[in-house]
Amino acid sequence: MSIEFLQKDETGLLVIDVQKRLFPHIENNDVMLDQILKVIRGFQIMNMPIAVTEQIPEKMLDTVDPIVSVLASSFKPIAKTSFSCFKDTKSNQMLQSMPVKNWVLVGIEAHVCILQTAKNLAQKKISVTVLNDAISSRSVFTPCSTGTSPSGAEPCLCAPSRSWRRCPA
Repeated sequence: MSIEFLQKDETGLLVIDVQKRLFPHIENNDVMLDQILKVIRGFQIMNMPIAVTEQIPEKMLDTVDPIVSVLASSFKPIAKTSFSCFKDTKSNQMLQSMPVKNWVLVGIEAHVCILQTAKNLAQKKISVTVLNDAISSRSVFTPCSTGTSPSGAEPCLCAPSRSWRRCPA
């Protein structure tokens, strides 16, 4: 597997399902949220695309307030009904329409929506980086992406959120 640096004009941030119903039950949610907010601010400073998804918002409620606040007027959540952001027809169309060849994933839950989205992207031959300190689940002992790929073919890279800053501007 060759690892390439993320390119500013081809990379987008996907904030997955950080919603009010599940968020209080997520392990180390405060630390994870701090990391997500830092990454969002970095993408904003670099004027890079940011998308936010909400899993069945009528049941799981809205995105948590700090994310909504930091995104302000650019906050336009994409509702979805499947675990993967790219399996739901509407969210897939919206995300595919963005000028993104490399997705950086943050959010919850690591072993379900993050993992399924990473697998889908790998199947589509789209580059994916999971920021492992900006994802979580109800238990940190829940199996999730551990640096090996979802398929075993190593199509994705797991890294701490501070590593994305190495992207050439």
